[in-house]
Amino acid sequence: MTGRRSVVTITLVVVLAAAGCAGDLPPAITPPPPADVVAWPEMTWGSSFFARPPDGWTSERVEAVAASDEGFVAVGLAEANGRERGQVWFSVDGIAWDRVVPADRFDGVTLIDVAAGPSGFVAVGTSSGDPFLAKESRLVLFRSPDGKRWERVPDDAATPPGIATGVGGGPLGYVAVGFTDPEPGPILLVSADGLVWRTIKAAAAGDAAGGIGTPVAVDGGWLAVGGPPGTLSVLRSDDGARWESTAVEGSGTNGTHVSRVLAGPAGLLATGGASDGCGPFSSCPGQAVAWWSADGATWGRIAAFDQSIANGAMTADPERGFVSVTGSAAWTSADGWSWAPLGEVAAGELGARDVVFRGDRIVVVGDKYEADASTRVMFLVGGPDIEVLN
Repeated sequence: MTGRRSVVTITLVVVLAAAGCAGDLPPAITPPPPADVVAWPEMTWGSSFFARPPDGWTSERVEAVAASDEGFVAVGLAEANGRERGQVWFSVDGIAWDRVVPADRFDGVTLIDVAAGPSGFVAVGTSSGDPFLAKESRLVLFRSPDGKRWERVPDDAATPPGIATGVGGGPLGYVAVGFTDPEPGPILLVSADGLVWRTIKAAAAGDAAGGIGTPVAVDGGWLAVGGPPGTLSVLRSDDGARWESTAVEGSGTNGTHVSRVLAGPAGLLATGGASDGCGPFSSCPGQAVAWWSADGATWGRIAAFDQSIANGAMTADPERGFVSVTGSAAWTSADGWSWAPLGEVAAGELGARDVVFRGDRIVVVGDKYEADASTRVMFLVGGPDIEVLN
């Protein structure tokens, strides 16, 4: 999931100020120019995709991408007549991609997210239930040392019935999250190596018992969106197991929500949305909302945050700042306020899902829609040295 693998050094005392209307918020303070920000090089962009799904399948969809020194890994699924199978794609350079085989290792699993950490890659998904066989859906985990050889974590049957929503990776290990089904509640698992996992019960999860989004690794711990139901809050954890929530000023009225938090060289950027002014039966799409904090303690709403940037796949480089990419444009910002184009993107047919960077190379994954309503997996890659892409 989106922008959630950046690791930064920052003191986090997180308070998010938000309410249903912009007038209820304290004024945002324009940040000073960030010091020592490294500019991205001049970027060129290209795209590639798989023209056909695997034999026996009609569509492929991609959900997330991660990167390490080994290369880039994307996860998603193949579909046909109501059947689904997890899919993994691997690339050394972000340009040439291969499907990882044997793909039947992911039979019956919908892969939803992937993260890189100290022991390699971890992918998370949901093992589909079957009411006729009294089989419940469960969160399942896979680990790979290099992105190409995958093994299923053997004790995943111990996880509670439910649905996977994400996994985060960083220097301290991995945190996988989801929600239980049919009674809604958090699923929270932590691991140092991606093989041995510890299930954290809701009673021991602190404020994450009210729900938790995909964690982002930060220096000395983790950061995530989540908290008590009906509130807008940010969660902080030192170990991924117990979380503390910082309440916001006001609640999520009028559809106001926070969807992600990222850390850059000048501070923290949170993005979300609000349906201010929309009636209860209106199809009004609402508006983009963003908040900024220099220190994690005092937040303010950024006025008129661009909807396209907010809806893009987003990540953050602790030295270069924030990056947002759609299928038709890319932007960068050192502080989360002022955004500038990051090269010219020509893959307008891409529905961007997730973005990751390694060095000077940025990889975006998404879906290409066909006339028959099927989908193909598409990769968008940017860098100073991109020459030829199919």
